[in-house]
This record gives sequence, structure tokens and C-alpha cells, in this order.
Amino acid sequence: MSQVLASLEATLCEGLAQSRQTHHLDGFAIYWTPDDPTPWMNYAVPKHDADAGQVQELIAAFAALNRQPRLEFFAERYPKLAAELTRAGFGIEMKAPVMTMTAEQWTSSECAHVTAASPADVPLINSITDVAFGAVSTEAQQTTTAKAIAEDRYLAALAWEDGLAVSAGFAIGGPTVREIAGVATLPEYRRRGHAGAVIQALLKRFFEAGGEVAWLTPGDAGAEQLYSKLGFVAAGTQLNMALSDKSSSP
Repeated sequence: MSQVLASLEATLCEGLAQSRQTHHLDGFAIYWTPDDPTPWMNYAVPKHDADAGQVQELIAAFAALNRQPRLEFFAERYPKLAAELTRAGFGIEMKAPVMTMTAEQWTSSECAHVTAASPADVPLINSITDVAFGAVSTEAQQTTTAKAIAEDRYLAALAWEDGLAVSAGFAIGGPTVREIAGVATLPEYRRRGHAGAVIQALLKRFFEAGGEVAWLTPGDAGAEQLYSKLGFVAAGTQLNMALSDKSSSP
């Protein structure tokens, strides 16, 4: 398990370094976006199980960047870190299983109503994800996404019904390892198999091009059940932890 999670983490950090500024500390790497303060665009990944002093250094570094202290990491890789962060005032934003699928575990499936998305489709993708996630995409985020699609760091797909784009998603990473992320469906078109079809189409593009491991983190029990049916298996735990404004106040 640890080797798989280490491989996923290495690919994730490589991708983050290509699209964001990197600030290295003794115990952490902060990946942040100067023109976008959105929390999920600014977070740290640990390098090892940090001690109390290194956590305080992390908090100070985020303050200097004018960003909320946040981390996203695989719990099994850093078994002591969550307790250290909790002592410093961090709370858990998300705890979810990390699920993986290898090329050997994948079974091909045709998805006739799903198409590959290009950089020009980013506004259309965001029209779905903004509604599904209750967010408002910024111009900077759209530019970053379009650039990543153009450079093949993101594979993107759209599912259609009656001529309308109703679901979208990404496979983020490199040639051998990719994360399935940002899968969203318009509320009135859910429970019709669109999300599953988007994921299947992304997996098909990835594995047929020589991909080795795909991974994801389900947002809830329903999503976990869907991913299990598609063939994903549990490989670890992802923790997202953040320091509240109240906790970070002097």
C-alpha cells in the first residue's frame, strides 16, 4: 500500500509544481496560486511526519503568503501528522478512501454519448461544475484548466443528453498515473449513469494510451459505491485538514 500511495503522491506533486508556485519548507511543500486565493488551489503536502515546530513554521509560511493553512495528504504515509496538526488547531475538512485501478483491473466499456473535451470547452465544463459544486469559476482557474488540457496534463470529457452537455470530469496527472477528479453532473440529470460514463471514457483514453494506475477519492458513500462497481479498490485514506481563521488568530 505504501508504495502505491508514494507513487500517487509523487505524480500529484509533479503536476502541482507545473501549475502552481512552490514554497519548500523543512517538513512541507506549499503549492499556491498567487492570483487565486481559493482554498483548494492553495495547500501543502508533507514531506515527512512533521514535529510541532515544523507545523508552526508551516502556519507562518501560509500567513506570509496570505493564505489559509491547509494540507492534503495520504494518512498512511504520515501516521503521526494528523495528531500533530490537531494539537496546533487544525480540523479535518475531508476524510475519504483513496481508491485505485490498475491497467490489469480495467475492463473497457464503450461510452457513445461521451466526447473528449478541448481547451475551448472549458467554459462549458465550468457551466456544469459550477452548478454541481455550488462554485463560481474564476478567469484564472479557466485559464489554468485550458492550459492543462492543451498540455495533456488534464484529460477532459463531457457527457451529453439530447444535445446538452450534462456531465463532465477530468483525469489529472501524467502518462502512467492519473487522478479522476472534478466529476460533476447537473442536478436534474443525475442517477442516469452520466458520471459513470464520463469516468469510463476517461479511463479508456488513459489506459489505451499506456496508463498504469488511475485513482480517486469519493466524496460520499454513494460515490464510493459507484466507483467500486467500476472496479476501483481501496488503497488508503486521504485527509484534508485546515486551520480555521479563529485558530490562526493571535
